[in-house]
Amino acid sequence: MAIELGLREGQVNKFFREYWKLKRMDKLYQLYPEIEHCLPSFLKSYKVLKRKGLTVDNVEWFANAIETSVIKLPELQSQYQSLQNKVWGVQRRKQEL
Repeated sequence: MAIELGLREGQVNKFFREYWKLKRMDKLYQLYPEIEHCLPSFLKSYKVLKRKGLTVDNVEWFANAIETSVIKLPELQSQYQSLQNKVWGVQRRKQEL
């Protein structure tokens, strides 16, 4: 549409920022440059956490749980990788037999 209107990228970005400000979405505009490179995973995380019941009120608790190792993400990742390796080994043995 910008091409159809003969607008340059800078003009379009300016209009977009002004629109966000008018809609009181300034914080979103400020956050976007930080997350644009990982937007798909950010949105997926948001959807999963929302579906699991994470709210504004319990976000800080969740972050603290990760920080205090109540949720040991690196350990879980390691266990997951180990299980994947075992499954791969079993599948390979199965094919050999």
